[in-house]
Amino acid sequence: MMINNKLFKLGYTKLKLLVSYEQLKLLNSKIIDELNNPSSLMKAINLKEKNINKLVEFSTIKKKPLINLKNFYLTKKDYEKGFKYFSKRTNSVQIKDPLLKFEELNNVIFSDKIYSILNNYFGDDNFYFLYGAIRLHFDNDLPDVDYNFYHLDKTYNTSARSKQIIKYSIPLTLGKRKKIIDCSEFSIVTKKTEHISDDLIDKIDYSKKKNIPYHLKKKIHQPKIKSGDCLFFDPVNFFHNASKPKNLRIVFYGVAGRKSNYIAKKTKLIKISSKITNQFNKKIKKFISLLVKV
Repeated sequence: MMINNKLFKLGYTKLKLLVSYEQLKLLNSKIIDELNNPSSLMKAINLKEKNINKLVEFSTIKKKPLINLKNFYLTKKDYEKGFKYFSKRTNSVQIKDPLLKFEELNNVIFSDKIYSILNNYFGDDNFYFLYGAIRLHFDNDLPDVDYNFYHLDKTYNTSARSKQIIKYSIPLTLGKRKKIIDCSEFSIVTKKTEHISDDLIDKIDYSKKKNIPYHLKKKIHQPKIKSGDCLFFDPVNFFHNASKPKNLRIVFYGVAGRKSNYIAKKTKLIKISSKITNQFNKKIKKFISLLVKV
């Protein structure tokens, strides 16, 4: 299967137009509405806060994700001032309970097309949906943060089998006059880390493109992705990054992997409607069995 050959060899593959134009219009409208609802937004780092730039720089030098900065979160009052205000103070925000708020999305992200690609990649049916989120990224003049640098996802697992995860992302952005647009803002170094020395892996983790050695820079691919396409990638074995957007970017992110992966601890926080799950076939029900049914 050519799609999965690309996923194994290059670290990524894609499905075109997984989300229909009509679905995109509906989701786009509903998500933008939630952006203006402070109670729907999760914590986000306030990059305008005094001294935050030093911490951003420190996290990059130390190759640690920019997390747990509780003294630097946007407040409810910040969110109440509206999107135009807080989008200039943080690079992105995440919406709470996306599988409940946007039920139309469930038939897409848990479709047989997605399951088939994952099934072929993992080689069996012992993989699960571990995480899902809708995140909005903003065009602003704030500094880059961890995911804007070339990096590898940390799994904190010891066995190779448990480390296996595949991420899939679906850009839901529509341009002016509700047009499907180019969303190619993701890059990946298409050389598997097993063919890169440990010293070099450590050296380039959380690096800017200019600091990537030339022989690896030649391996950087930027998949051509449009609104409604689905991109699959291996974040553990291939260096990757997402550049800052030139316009508002809306993306669904999903993670699939083994039940033993540490990410499964987060799955118990993700809610889905029991009514929706009852509509799925047996294999999809098993795939989403770690989610919380409400």
